[in-house]
Amino acid sequence: MEHLNETRSVSWKKYASVFLLTFSWIVYLIPYLATDFYNQFLEAYNLTDGELGKVITFFGLTATPGYFIGGWFADRFNAKKLVIASCLSTAAVAIAISMVHSYNLLIVLYLIMGFTSAGLHWSAHLKVIRSLGSDEEQGRLYGTADTAYGIFTILMTYGVLALLTTMLATYGVGFRGAIIIYAVMAIVIGIAVLFVVPFDPKKDVGEEETIKLAHLGQVLKMPITYYLGLFTLGFYLIRCIIPYVNPHLTASFGISVTFATGFTMTARTGVKMISGPIGGSFRDKIGKSTPVVLVGAIGAIIFSLIMAFMPLGKSMAIPFMAIVVLVVFFSGMTSPMLYTPVSEAKIPLKYTGTILGVASAIGYSADIWLYSLCGGWLDKFGDSAYSYIYLMMAFGGVLMVVMGLLLKTCYPKGSAAK
Repeated sequence: MEHLNETRSVSWKKYASVFLLTFSWIVYLIPYLATDFYNQFLEAYNLTDGELGKVITFFGLTATPGYFIGGWFADRFNAKKLVIASCLSTAAVAIAISMVHSYNLLIVLYLIMGFTSAGLHWSAHLKVIRSLGSDEEQGRLYGTADTAYGIFTILMTYGVLALLTTMLATYGVGFRGAIIIYAVMAIVIGIAVLFVVPFDPKKDVGEEETIKLAHLGQVLKMPITYYLGLFTLGFYLIRCIIPYVNPHLTASFGISVTFATGFTMTARTGVKMISGPIGGSFRDKIGKSTPVVLVGAIGAIIFSLIMAFMPLGKSMAIPFMAIVVLVVFFSGMTSPMLYTPVSEAKIPLKYTGTILGVASAIGYSADIWLYSLCGGWLDKFGDSAYSYIYLMMAFGGVLMVVMGLLLKTCYPKGSAAK
């Protein structure tokens, strides 16, 4: 009985650590406030759709190579300390963004934030999560991370929406005040990770696991690196396009800005908070990622196509929002599979950071071009551009299906790491 209680205590602490570590994803919430609070950001910085798209593009110019460089950092240095450094430095940049009035300076700050977030954080936090459990637990661990992210994001979003209509409006600070709130939270989370999340530095930077150029060469020869990267790109296209539901609801369906923002964020994160663990649990139960990927991606394709061709108008608002929820639900099922293929292919832990870094650089390279493309479409075609945007989302689902099938070829034991 004592042994059972001890096991339960260790398990509880493990998943509590995953929750807290996932709160450090606030370093991505901060740059993407530009899309999550789309209308508010446009107003606060007096931007057009195209200009906002360019802001995220410049973020992507440093974030994309940052995922790759971050993989090297995660294999070479203490991953937990990198997560903490990311929280603190991103908070500092966010405070500067809250005070800036120059568009050019805003772009420079987003360039810097690409490194402080993606470069320092992404691969490092994935490596810490993987180190917390066995290969058999990876689906549940990453599913738990999705749940934690959903809870935290929804609480932050609705809290800030409430403040925007009350205290922040009363004192005249508006959306810039909301950015400061996120910055303060990033500092608090960074300090909490320092004292609460366990991590063994020797496991991270042992003599045998210190990254060498030969490691990078091996990673670049592994097909799983590229399959996982393009799979991530497909998933990310869907995730990046969902925020465009926010301005679409206000422009074409007669929905208020506050409600549209709250709904879009709830759909994007709250629904995935449910479907992510479902997908992760199914993966752990059957021991394979591919069936979950196919179900989730095909569902996302079908409902993305429906979104692209739905009629507009206030009477269609509820059916449209229901379809959005289904797109997020099916695509969200596949979110744990962004990471579990590394375990299924039996990749040694010492390569994990580099593989995930290269794959993330490929996948999240959409930041460099997607927002500028969509913003340009909106400036040129107006509301009719949303059909093109949702067709791009369906393409993301197709990419996930193809890459999911190719990833399956990497799963026989030892094949990817030889």
